[in-house]
Amino acid sequence: MKVIASIASLASRIDSLKQTVASLIDQVDILNVYLNGHDNIPGFLCHPKVAHVVLSRDAGWRGAEAKLWFYDREAFKMPPYLAPDDICLTCDDDILYPQDYVERIKRGLEEYPQAVLCFHGSILKIPMRSYRESRVTVNMSKGLTSDTPVHVPGTATTAFYHSTLADISINQNFIWSHAVDPQLASYCKLNDIPVIALSRPPNWIKPISTSGISIFGQRVGANNDLFETNLLKDLLWTQFDYAHLESKTVPIPADLPRIQPNPKIQLPSEAVNWLARHLKNCDSGYVLEFGSGYGTGDLLQAIPSTLSLISIEHNPRFLNLFPGHTYVYAPIEAGGWYDQNQLASLLPSKELIRAVIVDGPGTRGRQVILEETDIWERAAVLISDAHIKDNMSIVESLSMMRRKMYSVHYCTDKRAFATIE
Repeated sequence: MKVIASIASLASRIDSLKQTVASLIDQVDILNVYLNGHDNIPGFLCHPKVAHVVLSRDAGWRGAEAKLWFYDREAFKMPPYLAPDDICLTCDDDILYPQDYVERIKRGLEEYPQAVLCFHGSILKIPMRSYRESRVTVNMSKGLTSDTPVHVPGTATTAFYHSTLADISINQNFIWSHAVDPQLASYCKLNDIPVIALSRPPNWIKPISTSGISIFGQRVGANNDLFETNLLKDLLWTQFDYAHLESKTVPIPADLPRIQPNPKIQLPSEAVNWLARHLKNCDSGYVLEFGSGYGTGDLLQAIPSTLSLISIEHNPRFLNLFPGHTYVYAPIEAGGWYDQNQLASLLPSKELIRAVIVDGPGTRGRQVILEETDIWERAAVLISDAHIKDNMSIVESLSMMRRKMYSVHYCTDKRAFATIE
């Protein structure tokens, strides 16, 4: 049994590719690399374990599809030839793979020998209106407490026995190389191959920060998911349970005294009304509320029923004020912000977040929101108490970082809130 890894790379990623290779090379027997757009082969790939390095100028631009190209016996006929029990990995060029990555995969394949395994993937919501909008992402950077079936594997982290995908033909199945994840999902579904996301701790796999456009971003119509949607929606998908990926209601002692309602600290009605107007056309996704309370009830009534509200709270006396609502209990860390391990493992992916309400914690801790790019990158942001100077400085900084104008809204009770769309 050999362990073979294949990587698809872009010319702009040569620095991160070097780090990725270093994280994998001691764990595998063979490494193959496909260089899209590179002019030459970098010196660090001259290694005894690197069996094949292919330049796109010689074999064609294959984008992300190249990760699987090495395992297609019709397309790639070079030795060493693969045995049925060889373990095949597909990897990206912007990830640091942990030093026990292959060991975790071996254990997983012992339990699921006929499956495609992954550490990143998506569960489709049924009915599926849109590939991007109708899914829950099992993010590789976040913790996962139990092995979880998914519909779409993330090919940056897939693994399988060669016998599982021995008949795959990317010339037949991969008519669009930049949609490799949905294409592999389609192949697995049509061939009755289960796809399993394996459990792991938070931040076990670490993305490498890169500049420039990604392989996904290079395809025509990268902002249009019609191809992926049409590819997947007609398949008879199993409805998987993803409740454990969502935040859980936290039990609190029955004798813990509640904090009494105080209109002076609740989110102003004008802010609630603004959110209702802004979100009225959203048909799926999440709203995050940092800092909960009795105003959470107003939010639950105001936002569309198609959206889910998640409340992040550090004070147990505010938890479960509204039974059945989703709360995340996240204590405050030394820096004044919520426990980031809790947030990383329990919050949905940024693609699904439609709005972020910053109404907690204390003013000092709110500064950390500027570092939480995964939370506010695409969502509308509402920051309460904008009449306080320190909070307004957060608004101004966030506006500059997002390169978007902010608006300040003044309320009848002389408070203010700010919004960035």
